[in-house]
Amino acid sequence: MSQCADGGLAARSSVQALALDYYATPQTWAVAQALERLLVAQNRWLQANGGGQPLLTTLSALVLRGRRFTLAHVGDCRVYRWHRQQLQRISQDHVWEQPGMQHVLKRALGWTSIWCWTSSTANCARAKAS
Repeated sequence: MSQCADGGLAARSSVQALALDYYATPQTWAVAQALERLLVAQNRWLQANGGGQPLLTTLSALVLRGRRFTLAHVGDCRVYRWHRQQLQRISQDHVWEQPGMQHVLKRALGWTSIWCWTSSTANCARAKAS
């Protein structure tokens, strides 16, 4: 991300934290609960460790459990799925809609609250962008 102290550090540390810590969460936690707690903690870490400059990154993480999925998404990284011979976007960009501002983020990890969306379908057949 532009205007960011070290977007590479923010991205690497976020992916590492999520990948390593997700499997250490209690099995009694729902996937959405585990993702939310881990990403809120990472959000706080990024805010506290920028040395006066923002440590920001976009992030999309999808966890599959059986035929259900949970998507945690912030920023403008797009998530798609292939279904019935069609590519369908299941994430929504967090950017301003005004002309000339569509490249400017409204949300990023290290900056704002996390947006988490969970599929409620048993077979993921009716997932839609939210």
